[in-house]
Amino acid sequence: MERISSRFNNPDSDITCRSSDFISFKLKRVNLQMFSNIPVLFVDALRADSLNPLASSPASASKQRHYSQLNACESRIVDAEETKGKDLGTDDEAGGDQESRDDRGSAKGGNNEFFSVDGDRNRVPSPSSSSASTTSTLTPSQHYGRAPPSPTPSPPPLNRTQTAPSNSPTPPPTITLTESSATLEILFQFMYNQPQPIATIAILSFSSLIALISAVEKYQVHAAKEACRNRLREFIPHQPLKVLHIATIHRYASLMDEAAPYTLGLPLKDIQSTLNANTFIAWVHYHHSFCLLLHQIQTYQSPTRYHWESLKDKPGVKTMDSPCEVWTELYAKVVWRIGGWVGGIVGLNDSNGDNDNSNTNANGNGGGAGGGGGIKEIFRQTREVIGLRCMSCPKWMVDWEEEVLYRMGKMKKFNRTT
Repeated sequence: MERISSRFNNPDSDITCRSSDFISFKLKRVNLQMFSNIPVLFVDALRADSLNPLASSPASASKQRHYSQLNACESRIVDAEETKGKDLGTDDEAGGDQESRDDRGSAKGGNNEFFSVDGDRNRVPSPSSSSASTTSTLTPSQHYGRAPPSPTPSPPPLNRTQTAPSNSPTPPPTITLTESSATLEILFQFMYNQPQPIATIAILSFSSLIALISAVEKYQVHAAKEACRNRLREFIPHQPLKVLHIATIHRYASLMDEAAPYTLGLPLKDIQSTLNANTFIAWVHYHHSFCLLLHQIQTYQSPTRYHWESLKDKPGVKTMDSPCEVWTELYAKVVWRIGGWVGGIVGLNDSNGDNDNSNTNANGNGGGAGGGGGIKEIFRQTREVIGLRCMSCPKWMVDWEEEVLYRMGKMKKFNRTT
């Protein structure tokens, strides 16, 4: 027994879509054509071919056109023969015999010979031999004074099989789709004038969302794209690599740029096994640009600085004879919080201030291009430990932070490297 979707069971439907788990959706053809790219016309062509035995041939369309042309030619020949037969009957009833017609023909144009189109010399038969099955070519000489030939018998019908039209109503065509009924249940709701299932998409699991996005992009249901992208963005902190892979396939530029920093701390073997070859090469270039940035951050300022000695009430009294111990401590904290790897630049560390036992989250789930806040959070936490010990160190820290943020802003986005 056929199982039909309870939501899409329109009795006035003129097309049926069947899911991979054999659930039927009775829909309106106009909705599929306006809001999706589901091959409705292709299904109509297949259905027409199934009713025509000639459709099994790859050249069925050309055969049908050829046969229609032949049928048109046959009908024109039969009409011409009937007209000629009526003209002959009218001449006989008027009392004109064959000899008088021949004489009239000879007086107007000579003998009873004429040249056909292909250059063969033929003789027009007399009406007395009309019973014989003679085939002649209709030429202009027959229209100018020559006696018309006897009616040419119509050729035998071509060996073509045609299906007689049936008066019984035919069921609507059925499209078999590869998606599951759960995916199609959400997809078809975007093709009707009704509230969109935003709340349903908001609670979809990651696997169900990926299946829905594949169907949306496959059938080009533009009304559902924005809702799917917004839901996919929520999975970036938890599934950054898979989100990057999906965003790269469907060219979601904004999601690519948001998910790429979260993948900087993932193992290289996971990156290589998930991304395709072109995307993996682009990711390597993207990772290398952050390695260069890491080198620039650590070498922009020296770990030792001889700046002006600053007291609480008299800042910048004299130059210091020994390096500033406050600056050396601040430099060490910045470098330690970055962690010596590119993930620390975008905040993939789970570092909590002075906690020496903090570790790095290799999956990018904790902190994050994200949780740690990146460079801005690193410098903010570092400035909090200065206090009133030095009046010059905060100035140099601000200068260091602004230079790092400027260079990060000049880096290419991930979608520019693919």
